[in-house]
Amino acid sequence: MSEYEANHENDELPGILPEDAGEGEMPVEEPRRAASLTLRNEDARENRAASMAVANDSLADALRITYRFIQAVMVLLVVFFLFSGFKTVGASEVGIKTFLGKISEKEGKEQVIPPSSTFSAPSPIGEMILVSTATSRIELKDEFVFLRTGDQRNQKLSELPAKSGDPRFTVGNDHYLITADKKIVHAEFSVNYRVVTDDDDAIAYVRNMPPDLAPYLVRKATQSAVIRVFAERTLDELIRSSSGDAATGSSGRQVLEQRIRELVQARLDSPTMQSGLSIETVTVSGLIPPLESKESFEKKTSAAQEASTGREQAITDSSIALSGVAGSASDPLIDLIRQYGIALENDENQLADELYEDINRVLLGDYNGTRVTIRGKLYPQVDISGQAATLISDARSARDTIVARYRQKAESFQAKLEAYRRQPEIFVTSEWTNAMEDFLDGTYTQFFFLDPDTESVIIELSSDPEVREKIERDQLMQTIGNNERIQELMQ
Repeated sequence: MSEYEANHENDELPGILPEDAGEGEMPVEEPRRAASLTLRNEDARENRAASMAVANDSLADALRITYRFIQAVMVLLVVFFLFSGFKTVGASEVGIKTFLGKISEKEGKEQVIPPSSTFSAPSPIGEMILVSTATSRIELKDEFVFLRTGDQRNQKLSELPAKSGDPRFTVGNDHYLITADKKIVHAEFSVNYRVVTDDDDAIAYVRNMPPDLAPYLVRKATQSAVIRVFAERTLDELIRSSSGDAATGSSGRQVLEQRIRELVQARLDSPTMQSGLSIETVTVSGLIPPLESKESFEKKTSAAQEASTGREQAITDSSIALSGVAGSASDPLIDLIRQYGIALENDENQLADELYEDINRVLLGDYNGTRVTIRGKLYPQVDISGQAATLISDARSARDTIVARYRQKAESFQAKLEAYRRQPEIFVTSEWTNAMEDFLDGTYTQFFFLDPDTESVIIELSSDPEVREKIERDQLMQTIGNNERIQELMQ
């Protein structure tokens, strides 16, 4: 039975009388007690409590899941933060580690990382600064050139046609260089540079060079160097810069470019700049005068090139000829012969004799060797060869042959003298017999056989034609051989 039924089980329905009520009396209804609504209030609270419990459990589960998710995300963020410190330094780069804004050190020295994979403290605690060491290039095409318009900008400076009239320049538009003899020239330049991979220079670059300042500084330093170098040289020297430089053994243009490179590098390495940059090459192109004087300039340049070519060819021919005569000993021989001539002109006979002895010693090979000093001058190589060596060798061979022949004759004479002293008659007979044999065996000896009974003989003194022809042929061959020998010695 429910609580509601228990509370109302004695209640009677209205209008129904009790059984024992008298028939003559008016029935009186007993007072009812107030109905209770407690049941409905408690049910609602229980329902709400049960609902709140379920909601609290759901909220707790949601919060617990969210908390776990946040924890996982935080762990991932920490891992990602740590792994963000791994950096790769490329093949054309160097890396510089920093920690709390300061360059990291190793064994007390600031460290530059070569191409590799490495770890540094993640940002913002630390940083890996990557510095490119690849070659960069800037071009100075308008800094020292007149204003070019239209198709002129698409043409090379050296290909622009000449003009007539006097040069005229507009301030602010036309640019040029002034030489030492106050002449005007135009030129274009290009510069290749890069960051030096040396530790100190790479660190200097990071400390002193803002990201976009390097090209500007290289351009300005190049402009300053170009103006100075061109102001040190005359127009003729600049013209010769396109031809060979026999004194240095290198191109005159290379000498010019090297001078500009040295000045630019000195400026970038100065204590006030310390850029950490290295100038690899400076190239000068299109060196021309004003277009109004270009034609005469080209004629002069052509003449200078021809003269230079002729001079180089003469030097080459001279070197070949001298090497063919005396080899590497030609240089000391020329110097000694020149000094010998001066000594004779000045009547310095003692000095001339000493120089003559030195000349002979060089010819005989007494000075052969490397790094030889003769009369206070150092020669890198002295080795007598060529025609001089051949003539000396032939002379020595002829001398040895003559000496050997006459020594043999002297020894033969001494032997015959001893034989004559022992047995004179036998010796004379033997010598006479040998002489007759040699005479009769001669190439040009002719024999006439006579009958013993012949009383008289007439001999015509004319040689046999065949014998005479053979004699003439042998003499001709000997003459030809002598001429060929002379020509070989003269070559």
